[in-house]
Amino acid sequence: MRAPRQALAWSPELFELLGQLGAVLCDLRQFDEAIACYERALALAPASPGLHRAIGRARFAQGRFEESRAAFARALELEPARYDRLLVRKRVADFP
Repeated sequence: MRAPRQALAWSPELFELLGQLGAVLCDLRQFDEAIACYERALALAPASPGLHRAIGRARFAQGRFEESRAAFARALELEPARYDRLLVRKRVADFP
């Protein structure tokens, strides 16, 4: 965890690194911190469907279903032809 944070201190504009750190934090179930990383990354790369999907997954894990649905819907808007479009559409449609 220390190395990604040090790299961000040197190059905070690396949205890919922020996304990777967010993924690690999700794996550790530190969802609030992960979402903060993803949101910082989105400020640098707002048209990244992968970041929107990542936020959708993290918010879904927290039970924040409406926010998750919005993130998945945005990812689908940005990249409708993606190979996992059916999964995204299913997640948008099947919320509790």
